[in-house]
Parts: sequence; C-alpha cells; structure tokens
Amino acid sequence: YSHTTSIAYIHRSTDNGETWHDVYTRSLPNNYAGGGGMVFPSDGSIVAAFAYTQGPLLGNVSTLVLKSTDGGNNWVQKANLTGGFVGGMQLLADGRIFMGTSLAGVVQSTNNGDNWSNMPTFPPIFIDNIHQDKDDVLYVCDAYGFNRSTDNGQTFVDIGPSVEGYTIAASYVDSQGKLYVSYNHDHAYRSTNKGNSWELITAGIPLATYIYSFTEATGKIYAGTNNKGAF
Repeated sequence: YSHTTSIAYIHRSTDNGETWHDVYTRSLPNNYAGGGGMVFPSDGSIVAAFAYTQGPLLGNVSTLVLKSTDGGNNWVQKANLTGGFVGGMQLLADGRIFMGTSLAGVVQSTNNGDNWSNMPTFPPIFIDNIHQDKDDVLYVCDAYGFNRSTDNGQTFVDIGPSVEGYTIAASYVDSQGKLYVSYNHDHAYRSTNKGNSWELITAGIPLATYIYSFTEATGKIYAGTNNKGAF
C-alpha cells in the first residue's frame, strides 16, 4: 500500500518484488493520513485497510476496508470506519482479524473482513500495533507499551515496559516469541518471557536515533531507524 496527497494505491508483485503493478487506485484529494495493513485469510481472499483524510478538517481521519477475492484483480469496499488511523492489522490463529485504530481501540472481523465491530474488552485508546506469538498469545501495543492476552482477547494485562515521557515508535514479536519495542529515543527493549521482564538494549543504536521498524529474516532481527538507515 502507498499513497500521495491525492491518490491511494495497492501494488502487487508476482516476481519477488522485482517489478510492481497497481491493482487498486482511488482518488483521495488532500489526503494527509497514512498507514494501513493487509492480511490474507485462509479462504484465499485479501483484506486491506488504510487511513485517509475524510475532512473537512485534517484531523477528520477514517479507515477504508477493502476486500479482494480474485488475487487482487478487483476490490470491493467493505467498511468505512470512523476510528482514525490504522494501528496494526493481524490475522489471528482462530481466523479473526484484529485491527488497531487511533480513536476506537481495537476492532475485529469474524467473517474475513466483511463486517467489523469494536472489541469491548479493550479501551478506545490509540493503538500502535497488534501481534500474536507462536503460542497464540495476543499482544496489543498502545502508545505506551505492550498489553497481553492469554484468552483470545477476552482480557488484557499491561506488561510494559512503560517509559515515562516517550511513546512507542515500533514493536515486534519474532518467530521465537521474543518481544521487541522501541520508543522515540535511542533505547530499545527486549523480552524473552512474554513480557514478564524486559532487557534494555542500547548497544549499536546511535545517539539521537530511534528504531522505527523491526523485521526478521534468516534468523536475524533487522531494524530501520529514523535517520541512520538500518542495522
């Protein structure tokens, strides 16, 4: 997914990223909202969501939810949610789709994106990202730290780490179940026990630089930063 201030796009590659083609475009004049997500349910469909400036004010942000049942050739709008920015989109092991928002907390779909409802067990606060680990433990990151659920989202407990005066820049759960989180300063934290305790990581992170994204490949964790590239 990508966007300009006038058009939203969904791109597709069939050659491992060598070339890309637009499979969805939509005119959205004066669109200053960004961010979105995409999941691939077991029925072969694709569910995508992205935030856009609905207006008339710049702060009036909504989320469009689209679905394709033919490999991305055609897209149907399924919802227009007035929950603000998208804060992570996760296909859970039980088939539900969880999506974080900036105004409405967590919303969920139980029918592969056709319909959406609010998750009453999580407060309507700013959500940064949603994760599920190899043991199906569910994590919802709000602006300040991790929240953990071991009962499929029925209840959550705050597991931190809370860093006073800073907000989350990126969070990640790797294939081994380790948790990673960075804030908008030059520190990051890792947990190897599902958030029961956290280890501060500073080595190798330049001063005045913070981790903006995490990913994993070939058994290694990679991080992109706000101003010094990746490591």
